Amino acid sequence: RSSAPMSFWPNLLGLRSSLSVKVLAWIIDTFLVLYIAFVLGPQQWPVEKMLAIGGVNYLYKLLVALAITPMIYGAHAWLEHWLGRAEAARMKADAHS
Repeated sequence: RSSAPMSFWPNLLGLRSSLSVKVLAWIIDTFLVLYIAFVLGPQQWPVEKMLAIGGVNYLYKLLVALAITPMIYGAHAWLEHWLGRAEAARMKADAHS
């Protein structure tokens, strides 16, 4: 175990970049799937209903992602601290080879 200080928010630029791509993908995914399944499908929903339900679905995805992101980074930092930076780096290198 290492006594080195933990880095709670590693690579914030990568986080921002990744989240912005995911946010755009979630918008497309949410509304496209609902449109195909429920507007064009046998249910024949009005577009307004699809937009309302899609908005709630999208908001839910976004809020859950924002809520769990700090937990994921915290767990990563704790695990790196518990293993020690050298062991964590070795394990990352092994995983990428």
